[in-house]
Amino acid sequence: MLIVSDIDDIFLPTPDSLLVNLHESKELIKDLLNALPNMFTNTRETHSALGPALQAAFKLMSPTGGRISVFQTQLPSLGAGLLHSREDPNQRSSTKVKTSLITHFRRL
Repeated sequence: MLIVSDIDDIFLPTPDSLLVNLHESKELIKDLLNALPNMFTNTRETHSALGPALQAAFKLMSPTGGRISVFQTQLPSLGAGLLHSREDPNQRSSTKVKTSLITHFRRL
């Protein structure tokens, strides 16, 4: 895990301290994956900086290569690549929902 204070200008330490060989560290990686669900259960943070995280991962892995797996549960809302929701979920209950094309064709 890498925590940075500035998402616009990411400082990366040497890759030796962050990257591990999958075959040599398989048990450590399994332990990390098992611990992940409990690591953030009590967090109140609602923002995501996916773009800067992917930029940092790319910079970190570019000398050696590899694969980046991302598990994202919300729209990226900070930094490069931020997205805005197409609809306001608070407005859903007070307005009529548009019917889909399938519903429209069934009526014909």
